[in-house]
Amino acid sequence: MVQEDRFRGGTVPFGYQVKKQGRLNKKGHEVYEIFVNPKEDEAVRTIFDRYLNYGYGSQRITSYLAEQGITNRSGNQFTNPTIQADSK
Repeated sequence: MVQEDRFRGGTVPFGYQVKKQGRLNKKGHEVYEIFVNPKEDEAVRTIFDRYLNYGYGSQRITSYLAEQGITNRSGNQFTNPTIQADSK
């Protein structure tokens, strides 16, 4: 699955979602495919834009997201460690 660039399970990264699309694994079980989550896409693009084009660090990105009302999957504000971990 790794060689085929397929989702292997676990926590779905922020900005993505999983859906069943009818593909079966070797054991005949239906597996999930990973897709961009349109609801989280704006936040991901904003994070990368601020980092790459404006030179923002993780603390400044976190503050900017809070000012814009952009929240994480749980509806909470992003935290500095979350941005640091996701940007590596």
